[in-house]
Amino acid sequence: MIQTIHRETLVETLLNSLEAERYMRGPLLLTVADELSAPGLEPAADVARALLARLEKSRMTDAEFRDAIRSLRQLVHSLAVPESGERMIGDPLRAVPRAVVSAASAA
Repeated sequence: MIQTIHRETLVETLLNSLEAERYMRGPLLLTVADELSAPGLEPAADVARALLARLEKSRMTDAEFRDAIRSLRQLVHSLAVPESGERMIGDPLRAVPRAVVSAASAA
């Protein structure tokens, strides 16, 4: 689980950088895809690679790119649910048990 938390934190940092660093998007996105190649995160790696291919083939507007990064971020968060049933909420370094998430959703 610790490795997953560190990987998610790194990916989150890279995704934040992607939005700001216009001229480094290709290399940063390639790094994101590599980091997401871990077991359980492969679907997000595929999305990152497809986004990289799209970025290299055509000009995406900044708004389109931001939307794609936002979607990728949501996918990464949804896939980063450890086997223990803990779910990442807010700060990626703070794990909250699923029971707490369910109770909070019901309220």
